Amino acid sequence: MSKGIKHSKPILGMLLAASLAIGQGGISYLSQKLLVENTIKDRIQDALSKIIDSHKYVVNVSVELEIMDEVEEQITVLSPRYQSKQQTISPAEETAQVLLEMQAQMMEESEAEREQYSIGLPIPGFEIDISERKTAKKQKPKPRPMTPETMRPMDETPQGVEHADPGVDKVLRSKRPARAEIRKMELS
Repeated sequence: MSKGIKHSKPILGMLLAASLAIGQGGISYLSQKLLVENTIKDRIQDALSKIIDSHKYVVNVSVELEIMDEVEEQITVLSPRYQSKQQTISPAEETAQVLLEMQAQMMEESEAEREQYSIGLPIPGFEIDISERKTAKKQKPKPRPMTPETMRPMDETPQGVEHADPGVDKVLRSKRPARAEIRKMELS
């Protein structure tokens, strides 16, 4: 018999706590509903007082409202992550590639600088062929600082290296409060 009394007290306490928690949710809903109704009533009174004279009139307003839920949007923007790529290029191959690029660039410059054209009078025998080097604007080579360990430009992402720390992701959150939508409105 004493075992039943020992178990009934915690059960009774849980039921009491649950009923209080459920009851408070209903109170907040009713208080919000009354607050919305009173606010709408005050706004209608203010609007009608500006339109209608100060004499007393009876205006019956019937409004059906639908209250929408609060909306929370969350967008996650992922930061770029480097993946390891296995490329085995020897320093000799790298040097050869750089030399080939430099040679191709020099050949293009020398071909563009030489042009032949003729000047002279429109009388036969007074034409002169001139081969002149063009003073073209030379493009400044892009500076590419090298790191001593990898002999690669510092602005390039290192290949074959995997970052241990993950990138920082951004989480953007925005909340839109609950709003009331008018479904039906009658004035009489």
